[in-house]
Amino acid sequence: RGGGLVVAAPAVDPLGLGRPVPLGARPDEHGRVAHLLRAAVTSEPPPVRVVLASASPARLGLLRQVLVEPVVHVSGVDEKALEDELAREGRTSPAELCAALAGAKARAVADAVRATYPGAVVIGCDSVLDLDGVPLGKPDDAADAVRLWHAMRGRTGVLHTGHTVVRLGATAEADRAVSA
Repeated sequence: RGGGLVVAAPAVDPLGLGRPVPLGARPDEHGRVAHLLRAAVTSEPPPVRVVLASASPARLGLLRQVLVEPVVHVSGVDEKALEDELAREGRTSPAELCAALAGAKARAVADAVRATYPGAVVIGCDSVLDLDGVPLGKPDDAADAVRLWHAMRGRTGVLHTGHTVVRLGATAEADRAVSA
């Protein structure tokens, strides 16, 4: 569709991105996703509404830096339940968890806002720290944060960041999505 976000059905990888990768690991692909997003939200006529499926002030700030003022709609995805489900399927890598969380958040918000913002672009994101193959998520409280800091002391981890961008169709089946 003229000037819109050019992506395909969820199981297809139109940009050749493959599986989601950590932000910065393949900057050319992340740049292409950013370019497509900018094209989608500034296309004429009319500009497309962007919905950020995150309460992250950092993610909101990044979008504002590229002159996108999104609607913020937190997904409410039960991250622990999704992690447990993936573990039952034998999918325990931090990178897989990160990609699954970003996708689940984008899809949950897409379903929630479809009637309010038809044709919108929904952005779901997540970050997971990989410490020796073990995913470390957000701490539960201050004491948990201190425990995690002590566990990480003197060690090196990898921060995986996943993004899923969904262009809403009339139904979930008509949505177009891309992940990085």
